[in-house]
Amino acid sequence: PNPAYLTDRVWNIIGYNAAMAALWPWVREPGANLIRWAMLSPEARFQYVDWNHHAAEYIKLLRYASTRYPHDADLSKLITDVKADPVCGRFWDTDVAAVSESRDGHLFKMALPSMGNQPIEVISHVLFPASLPGARATVITWAGTDEDTTPAAGSGQSSVRGTERTVAPWPGMPFATSERTASPRLAATPEEAVALAGPRAVRLPLLSTLLGGDGCHLVLEPEAGSVIRSTRHADGQWDFSETSAADLLRRLPATAATGDTLPEYKRLLRATLPDDPAEAARACGTQLQEARDRMGALAQVRGELLVGTGASRTA
Repeated sequence: PNPAYLTDRVWNIIGYNAAMAALWPWVREPGANLIRWAMLSPEARFQYVDWNHHAAEYIKLLRYASTRYPHDADLSKLITDVKADPVCGRFWDTDVAAVSESRDGHLFKMALPSMGNQPIEVISHVLFPASLPGARATVITWAGTDEDTTPAAGSGQSSVRGTERTVAPWPGMPFATSERTASPRLAATPEEAVALAGPRAVRLPLLSTLLGGDGCHLVLEPEAGSVIRSTRHADGQWDFSETSAADLLRRLPATAATGDTLPEYKRLLRATLPDDPAEAARACGTQLQEARDRMGALAQVRGELLVGTGASRTA
């Protein structure tokens, strides 16, 4: 069967099949919510190729729901949380008249870990069960890798050309009805990692060399605050993984903040801060004070240790 899931009127996951859980395990989590995952999760920002486009589409859904359920407390909380996110907030203030009831017929390009992070195309089919007012039943079908799409008439949405697309079984998955076997681990080149990071991708060549020499390539996606790392294996193939800019900063040696690597280090650091310059400056101030406090505590501990060892006079 195709992956399928059921949401209530505020996109809480209230049902899903095994295929959905195999490809998108987050649906198993308590309180799983489609909008929260798609808009606020670093995982989603990596999996959606051209995440900015999808974020704008989900904002349209939220706007439509806000007009239909203006007094729904759960919906209000969801919208508030999305607007509070430094990355997502700006989408709410853009194209404020645009609304959409569903993403029925939309073609998605995604990079799923369970599919080797290979960019694939899928189609969403949204149904509205009459017995569950406000609920949406969504089935996701495999569309292969062809990028041919056309705008739906009068909708401004990306839909599938029915005469050129056929519903096919998901390849290489245990729930697929096809007899095709899973393909080998996908080899990803650094250039493919750049494409996944989107049009504003920033290469980090010096930090890449610092971490892994010629066998490591780092690409920063500033708006999502994530870094795609390509790693070359002994067989010459590449694969890639995604991490947050903040996590990568923690892995870098202290020397990364000095010398030739400093500009790239600063780009990483900026990606961890709010978009708004004033808010980013305040966040820097907070972190600087925390660093000073930690340095003060370290100095005290060092002094106590030196006194305890009788080495204070020679230190």
